[in-house]
Amino acid sequence: MRTKKTSWQQRAIIALKRNRITSVFLFLLMTAVIGIFSFALFTITSLTSLETSMLRRMPAISTVLMTNEVNWDFEKWQIATRDRPTLDDILAISELPAVASFDARIDIHLYSSDVKNPRITLDETRVPDSLLDPPFPRDSASWLDILISTNEQLSFIEVEMESFSFHGILQPEMIDVESGLIFIREGRVFTQEEIDDAHLVAIVSSEFARENGLSVGSVFEMENNVLDAPQLLNTPQIVNEGYSFHHLWHLGEFIYAHELLTFEIIGIFEPNFEFPYENTTHPDALDGDIIMTVREYGELHRRIYIPITVAQNAMSFLAENEASLLEEIRNIIAEHPDLQDYVDRPWLETFFYLSDPRDLLSFSEEATELLPDFWEIGDLTQVNQNLVDTLTHLFSIFRSFFITAVVALFVILALVLYLLIYERKKEMTIYLSLGEKKSNLVKQLLFELLMIITVSLLIGIGVGYYTTEIVSNHLLIETLESHSQAFEDVTPAGTPMSLLLLNPGVLSIEEISELYAVSIDIMTLFKIVGLSVLVILSAVTLSLISVVKASPNKVLQSF
Repeated sequence: MRTKKTSWQQRAIIALKRNRITSVFLFLLMTAVIGIFSFALFTITSLTSLETSMLRRMPAISTVLMTNEVNWDFEKWQIATRDRPTLDDILAISELPAVASFDARIDIHLYSSDVKNPRITLDETRVPDSLLDPPFPRDSASWLDILISTNEQLSFIEVEMESFSFHGILQPEMIDVESGLIFIREGRVFTQEEIDDAHLVAIVSSEFARENGLSVGSVFEMENNVLDAPQLLNTPQIVNEGYSFHHLWHLGEFIYAHELLTFEIIGIFEPNFEFPYENTTHPDALDGDIIMTVREYGELHRRIYIPITVAQNAMSFLAENEASLLEEIRNIIAEHPDLQDYVDRPWLETFFYLSDPRDLLSFSEEATELLPDFWEIGDLTQVNQNLVDTLTHLFSIFRSFFITAVVALFVILALVLYLLIYERKKEMTIYLSLGEKKSNLVKQLLFELLMIITVSLLIGIGVGYYTTEIVSNHLLIETLESHSQAFEDVTPAGTPMSLLLLNPGVLSIEEISELYAVSIDIMTLFKIVGLSVLVILSAVTLSLISVVKASPNKVLQSF
């Protein structure tokens, strides 16, 4: 009676049972390999996810500004000033896929003796003492009064006319509304027709309306004054004292020309947040940062929005009237600019609102390529830049560890598998001499390994996941604490001042720990399984070469 031939599948199961010690050793080795892969990949994925969560926390708004290098090089500053971005540059950037909306605005100052700037109050017990002191001995007003209320009061001049900050905007969709800086409490925003045809309409703050008893539909009058600079510069008292010109524009003898502009209020806005006291009382806050924060907050409540075409017309009026004085002015100040240049190529303050804050970094790179030299895109990602640098350092460590582990473990695994298969070379050769096909022997060995790999994958991924939760979180916190001094700046260098009020602040270590989460997603699992199988099969393939090339007669003669 003939014995039934054993299939290669049955032989694989029998071999696993017979070689328990070898099978357990291979199982532990592969589990360790997969666990290390999982630990590295889970950590890298978690750090990437943390950086993404930090970006999601950022306001999705960017602006155009000069590069930092112009601050230290006057020649570069002159080039940047001369070759500033044009409206065509801005429109080209606005076509990038990441941009949801944009605005370009021209800022001007107009004057009035009838309308008053709103008086903004802050809790003096919650601001630094340095803000409560006057900046100069001759003045009674404190820094706080100057920054959040009206212009500096000069001791020898009774100020009867105040200066008002007007923002001429290009787009009906107000970027300050979309970014969450303000909301329209009453009325509406501009129409495209009002912007195109330079209608004298305005959107004012609720404090401005309340201070002057105005509402939607009310009108107010402003003066656009051209300063008689030659006469002013020839006034010894003013030159010797060094006062700013804008404090004297209300004095009749210094006015060369002026026009009256009557605006209708079509909307009233309200700031969307309260003053960020924590940014001014932070122990690492610099005096300059505090002053800028307070100044921007006061300016926000005083600003008045108008169509950009109205601002352009006001600039043209100034340029046309100053042209006749330009030669005389330059006899006194040789570098005095020609205002007509700013009419032809206006100095635009530009903002881009993105669809997704995760696009901030890639948008910055793409948009900067479209700007003139010494200009770049700025955003609030700089706030946590030192923290991001720390995470990038951690990321590079784990990536290097991962690559080294892949190479080292591949070599170790290939060597171990080769030795184990070599031990069974006689067994394989006997099967070959009995007429078994080499392909069936390869299938048998692969099937044995497949059963071990399947269990190793399940356990290795679990071990890698829980190791990542414990070790990587502890390592992250430890690293952040050791670098904590590097990212405690309230307003790091490079933070755009025009976005200061949208600054979400630097993340604390506790907040970072809450954002950091290790999770299992399909893509990470696919990478772990795919890479593990690839490394193991590559090692197995290298080891099976000896079986494929084996000659039964020669192998049997060697034993």
